[in-house]
Amino acid sequence: MSHPDEPSASDDAIDRQLIARCGGGDQLALRALLERFQPRLWGYLWHLLGGDRESVEDVIQEVMLAVWQHARDFRGEARVATWIFRLAHHRAANVRRTTAWQASGNAITLDEAVVWSTALPSPETAIAQRVDLAAAIAALPPKQREVLALLFVQGFTQAEAAEILRVPLGTIKSRLAQAREQIKDHLCTSQLAPEEAEHA
Repeated sequence: MSHPDEPSASDDAIDRQLIARCGGGDQLALRALLERFQPRLWGYLWHLLGGDRESVEDVIQEVMLAVWQHARDFRGEARVATWIFRLAHHRAANVRRTTAWQASGNAITLDEAVVWSTALPSPETAIAQRVDLAAAIAALPPKQREVLALLFVQGFTQAEAAEILRVPLGTIKSRLAQAREQIKDHLCTSQLAPEEAEHA
């Protein structure tokens, strides 16, 4: 299932034109790219950086500076969006590794849960209520949540997610399968009566 915000071929063609102009020193093209990608980058980085607004803003600035500096190096082997999100992932990972940064939380927003509720299969024994789904996603390991964010919120393919995260495609498939199974188990357990859940 594709996400409504998934870039189309025409979107990528526009992005490639803007990247080419950036490579030629066109600052207006960089501003246009920022306007096109800032909302998606903000949502993605907000998720990765635990809602730390200052860190999100700093990383977006670093990403766009990297785009400006390396636009000439873009070889067009992937979509522009994939390239930019790979830059964002790398810089966000650096932020998360610093001892000075402390995540303010990893909770999934209800809006994200609504998006994922239309993309993930509902367990037969669960009534996938939004609050339960949000809790199930929040309980996932960070690496699994990141895969879900790339696939179902940002609309990337599994191959593109693998490229962004620099892991094998099989790893993406494995994390997705594990996430689905854990969400299913969480939702199934949440539907049990309290005394049943204790023995589940």
